[in-house]
Amino acid sequence: MDYTGVLAHCICSFHGQWIPGDERSWRSRNHKSHSSGDYNNPPPDDEHKGLRHHVRQSMKKLPVVLRIEQQPIVGEAFICKLQKMNCELLILSCSATHVHALCKLTESDAIKQIGKAKQFASLRLKDHTGQLWGERSKVISIRNESHLQNTFQYIQDHAMKENAWIWRQPSRT
Repeated sequence: MDYTGVLAHCICSFHGQWIPGDERSWRSRNHKSHSSGDYNNPPPDDEHKGLRHHVRQSMKKLPVVLRIEQQPIVGEAFICKLQKMNCELLILSCSATHVHALCKLTESDAIKQIGKAKQFASLRLKDHTGQLWGERSKVISIRNESHLQNTFQYIQDHAMKENAWIWRQPSRT
């Protein structure tokens, strides 16, 4: 799909935050294997416990969890880079474990464009060494006005639930 000029919900997790066997639910690529639940209705605690333990034991570094004072640094850098790429940003939240952004992308390769924002944010976070971001980001095209409003509200509510740093387009506050 060509993402140029498309409004999208972008989700970027920090390294080690969404692993196979995760308690919150998980899906492998192409959903070849997955948990029985989802983020809103997590699977039973013991489901995939062995897989989760194995993945955590094999991780070379601990999962990245941003401190509260690091969240605005990452969030502002992400915003700065998206704006430099002429992306219209409606809302962005940065929690301890991930970033949500609702924006209009300007390149056909959405993952590559989001990757540039992730890279810029990594460089701005001076007190962190090593890998900051998880391997993949998720980009979901906004289908209609209702989807747009629901996504905006989801990011706003999600930020409050997770005590995340949040930025809203000035005209949308």
